Amino acid sequence: MEKRRGRGSLPPGVKIEFASREQIGELGHVAAAFMFRIFGWKPGDYAISDESRLSDFVPVDTPIDPLIQRIMDTYQIGMVPANLVLLFRELEKQLEEAKQKYPPMWTIYDHPKDHPQHIVVRVFYGEVQEFTVAVYDTLDEARRAVHEAGGTFNLMRHDTDDPAIIETWI
Repeated sequence: MEKRRGRGSLPPGVKIEFASREQIGELGHVAAAFMFRIFGWKPGDYAISDESRLSDFVPVDTPIDPLIQRIMDTYQIGMVPANLVLLFRELEKQLEEAKQKYPPMWTIYDHPKDHPQHIVVRVFYGEVQEFTVAVYDTLDEARRAVHEAGGTFNLMRHDTDDPAIIETWI
């Protein structure tokens, strides 16, 4: 029986080569938004490479279908590629197409679950959300930023809106 140093250690001379991160690096803004929206993970909570697949993020012997359905529902897409680089490129394409069809809408949130210490502004193009969010300390700061970005008409909140939504501007 081969003797090993410590739990999980490799035999002497064995080298590990990590997969490339070049493509994922170019899609970092998409990756960060996706990993938070789908898994609740922040950068540093996970490691992904150009070869990462959705199945890498579910326990062994766990069906992946519920995860795929959640992604389809969250991002309003019909097919979910297993490879994360392909998925992130599809999400980026979806956003670019939405930007060509719809004007921006800025939605201001009051201390939402993903940023409980801040007022948050999210930009939408139709139903497609921009990958990054802006955080502010006060509602006045958020409104000023929305106005500077071009938001001029307040749609106010609707009774069926997420309770954290304060208002939406176009």
